[in-house]
Amino acid sequence: MRLLVGLPADRRSELAQNWQIDGAGETVLAVALYRCMTDGAALALVIARLGDAERLIFQHLMRLRRFVSEGELLQALPFSEEQLTDALAALERLGLVWLGPPNPRADGERTWIVPNDLARALSVARHPPAAGRVLAQPSATRPSLMRFPLPVRPNVASDVVVDLIGSLGSSAVQCRDVRPETPVPAERAALDLAKRLGIGLGVWEKVSRGFRPAARYLHWQEATRLERRRAVARLWLVEERVPRAERALRRALWDALRDAEPEQWYDVNSVARVLAWQLGPSHRRLNELLGESQAGGLRAITRRDLESVLVDLTWLGILRTGTNHLGRIVAIQVTQEGKQAIEEA
Repeated sequence: MRLLVGLPADRRSELAQNWQIDGAGETVLAVALYRCMTDGAALALVIARLGDAERLIFQHLMRLRRFVSEGELLQALPFSEEQLTDALAALERLGLVWLGPPNPRADGERTWIVPNDLARALSVARHPPAAGRVLAQPSATRPSLMRFPLPVRPNVASDVVVDLIGSLGSSAVQCRDVRPETPVPAERAALDLAKRLGIGLGVWEKVSRGFRPAARYLHWQEATRLERRRAVARLWLVEERVPRAERALRRALWDALRDAEPEQWYDVNSVARVLAWQLGPSHRRLNELLGESQAGGLRAITRRDLESVLVDLTWLGILRTGTNHLGRIVAIQVTQEGKQAIEEA
């Protein structure tokens, strides 16, 4: 962080442009840069786009974790002096390597290093925590949603639940009828969610051989798509069949998404930080009100819980999720219709 704060303003602006950070004032630009450059998922994507020479030099500096002179790099790596200079300049433009003090034992030769914070972030990205890891403890001040600075791969399966609810009475509704691009487990989970919400809304009732129209079936048929989405979102927020911890997570996420602009990609890690800040004290208060111990009260919320509710909101048409090259959810985007539902629910 000190490195970024100490940079000239034009150099910070150049780094922000290279990391596709916009909309941050000069006073918070260093903070925004630091958060982005030490986010393991974003860092891994940047490194994946490096050329072979840049990647090999970066990996070598990562391994040594100290100031390394250019002469030492030339001895260890199969590059000419010109190739090394060009590759180091490209890495420096991205802030992946930083110029160190001259080497006094080699006539003031330049030295280079990968900052410790970047090295730690990349190490975490390469060895991610288990899906059951508890979300981080909250900070003293409320964090903000941060834009995701790099291109993401949007998931193809989205906004399927509203259509599925309307089709539950058809004998043709099977898992295969959910969009064929989605994996079978996701199809089954989306269909299960549609069944719960369809019954909960009073659109359908379960009978021995399937479903038949219930009291609010005609109302559902006459409603606009936006009205249907709003109705399923409201029920999803208060669904009683899910554990109380998940209901708390759903409400906290819904509140956090009020700050999101539609059609903008946001870093999932920043979403997790906002939720940890919101839910930490609320869980303790709820346990006290219920007279329950931590062991018997609301359990801790994990990254897997977060990803589960993000997928639910994708199926409801509220969000789009984006993955990195490893297939992990790294970014979310509120849809235009989702923003309307969030503001009105």
